[in-house]
Amino acid sequence: MSSHPYNKLREWGVDVLCNLIKAALTVQPARTKTEEPTSKSDNKSPQSYYLSSLQALSQIKYVDIRQKQIECCLQLLQSTSGESFTDGWPILFAIIESACGPQNENLIRCAFQCHHFVISELLAHIPPIYLNNCITTAVAFGSQLQELNVSLTAIGLIWNVADFLHTNQAKLQHSLNESIKSGMNTHTIKHPVCENLNPFQLLWISLYKHLSDLCTDARLSVRKSSGQTLFSTLSSHGLILDANAWKAIFIYVLFPLIDSVQTLSSAASNERIHSEASMMIHYSRNTAFKQWCETQVLLLNGLSRIICLKLDLFL
Repeated sequence: MSSHPYNKLREWGVDVLCNLIKAALTVQPARTKTEEPTSKSDNKSPQSYYLSSLQALSQIKYVDIRQKQIECCLQLLQSTSGESFTDGWPILFAIIESACGPQNENLIRCAFQCHHFVISELLAHIPPIYLNNCITTAVAFGSQLQELNVSLTAIGLIWNVADFLHTNQAKLQHSLNESIKSGMNTHTIKHPVCENLNPFQLLWISLYKHLSDLCTDARLSVRKSSGQTLFSTLSSHGLILDANAWKAIFIYVLFPLIDSVQTLSSAASNERIHSEASMMIHYSRNTAFKQWCETQVLLLNGLSRIICLKLDLFL
């Protein structure tokens, strides 16, 4: 019903569905770690079932339905249900991140409000195994092209996640190690230099890698903000990482980033960028090539500071 062409019918359908999900999650506790699945072939908790129904609305093309879906997510997060989510977090992050596709600005702003609330109020309630989902969702908002302010604010949220990892390192490391013992996969990094790192270090590597991806964004302001955040977090929080993790940072993150920016800079156009009169561009950055050169300078300066900080690794 929620995908029906008649707008009133689909509004009734989505309203009923969202009300049922909110009511069910209010009275239905999440499955505990010791609770068995309902069947051998079914490994989903009731919480995941209800949220999967909400996620199914992501396939609907009507923006009004997607708006109600995201509003339902925000209401769930702001209620007591937000603190009780367990294995439903990946579904929630998938719903929020799905708004970063080719949608309208209002939907993106509404979805970003959800993610902002998660990082500001609920970060401590997210099982550590799902923190990487939180990071990738923030990066999705950073790379979307409809709302520049959302992109820049999302980069700031990644800094908040880094602060949280640094402050709660002992608790998070213990929880991630327990997840490994229980057979849960805590990361998706497939690179030889990362093979011997513990789950907590891999989470840091993932955060830095995703930040480095934003450093090659087409927009200069996004590249500048993400580059500054990348090297600032490396300087302020990198002391908790061991030599193997730093080796991975240089080989898997920083050196490939410099190579990518060099390639993009070489391919950039030298034609003058024409803008509206209200957006004057200084002559030092009035071509794409000059802007990429500015990015190169920023990243090379940051890399040189990090090399000086960890000079012992190169001796």
